[in-house]
Amino acid sequence: YDPMMASEIFISHFERERPVDWQKEFPVSCPCDVEIGFGCGEFLLDWAGLGEQRNYVGIELDWTRIRKTLGRISRLPCDRKDFIRKHVRLLQADAWTVMQRLFCPKTIAQVICLFPCPWPRERHEAHRLFSRDFLRLVNSRLCDGGQIQCVTDYDPYAAWIEEQAGDTGFEIERRKIPAQFRTKFELKWQAAGQQEFDKVVFQKTRHWPG
Repeated sequence: YDPMMASEIFISHFERERPVDWQKEFPVSCPCDVEIGFGCGEFLLDWAGLGEQRNYVGIELDWTRIRKTLGRISRLPCDRKDFIRKHVRLLQADAWTVMQRLFCPKTIAQVICLFPCPWPRERHEAHRLFSRDFLRLVNSRLCDGGQIQCVTDYDPYAAWIEEQAGDTGFEIERRKIPAQFRTKFELKWQAAGQQEFDKVVFQKTRHWPG
């Protein structure tokens, strides 16, 4: 990948004041959306290529996946690449850290998380994202009327998320959807024969102070 381009898109949160002043990180002031666990950028780069004037922050822990995303960006046509440079920033961090330390209240328009690890064993439940505490934290960072979208291949995980959503300031909707995101894990489950996935949408109706 292009190191100069990467230095614009990938930011080290260790070198920034916390919370981050996102208005300074992007050259254009727009609503800010966040993808948790963007993998190799399959959905993030499509999402950011829809032509909407929005800014996007991608969160990913795995450096190999971040490198692959940067490589994918470097191979884009020039006009798409210019849009990405202006409107996309990548972080290597976990979602809790980002939400707790890097965003101020009411600064995120939308959060999307596709196929998070469901940690299916009962003894690993504490590792699951979208616990009640995490939902309250994300609520505090969302703008009024903001939204979370989570898609999972694992029905019990979707049911668990529904249970966690009580008293978090969200109204939720759970429904079945066909494959549509073309991520690594979605393609994997499709190849194994799964054609429908659970989508859980959280609509912010009440602000949770945090």
